[in-house]
Amino acid sequence: MRCVFDTIQFNERLFFARRDRSAGPASSEDLRVEVSPGVALHARSHRLDRARATVVLFHGNGEVVSDYDAIASLFANAGARLVVVDFRGYGSSDGAPTLRAIVEDAPIVVRAIRERLADLPIVVFGRSLGAHCAAAIAGTHPPLADAIVLESAATSLETMLARRSMRADRALSPDELAVFDPLAKLARCALPALVLHGRDDAIIGPDEAQRAFDALASPRKQLVWIEARGHNDLSLSTAYWAAIETFIAELSR
Repeated sequence: MRCVFDTIQFNERLFFARRDRSAGPASSEDLRVEVSPGVALHARSHRLDRARATVVLFHGNGEVVSDYDAIASLFANAGARLVVVDFRGYGSSDGAPTLRAIVEDAPIVVRAIRERLADLPIVVFGRSLGAHCAAAIAGTHPPLADAIVLESAATSLETMLARRSMRADRALSPDELAVFDPLAKLARCALPALVLHGRDDAIIGPDEAQRAFDALASPRKQLVWIEARGHNDLSLSTAYWAAIETFIAELSR
């Protein structure tokens, strides 16, 4: 029997893919990374001359790389050169998204970006659904990144199914858990880690952030609650940017 996370029904309910082929600002560069034969993902790199780190950001559901054009300068103010990656089927990336695909594509993408932009520490940043990609990087040995950030992170497989009125018909096998369970991957993570979550998040509850933080094996980890913010408005808070800036500054030191 197929795992529920590999079914067409689940993946059709999970993803809200948007196509977008708009050009980026003059200060950006569009990249393509082949993740399987004939399938390449689109990433956009925002150039920054005195950056302290490169942030490789896996965005949330329904978002595309161009949504981050307007706030790339805020990442720059925090000391980060921003690279945003589209899932399969999003933006101008090839293919169709599945949870397995986005998780398995993440290390390929980060490895390729690291080869191209090897001059700075790599911070893998997973927002909402993108946290599954960040967790995939967090669990790699040897590590592909120098630090991990989780924002509004979806970390509970049971809750992910329940939000789509689904449930697992059987327990996941060890091989399936190794692919899909983000908490198991975070438990292998010794990288510096920052967990950001809105205190009033009604989409991904604060309990998921707490579970992610507790699972992290890193001796250098921090959980920052963004007060009076929900799931999609953390970047409107000065506390959010202050936490990112401090995290990057400490990493570069």
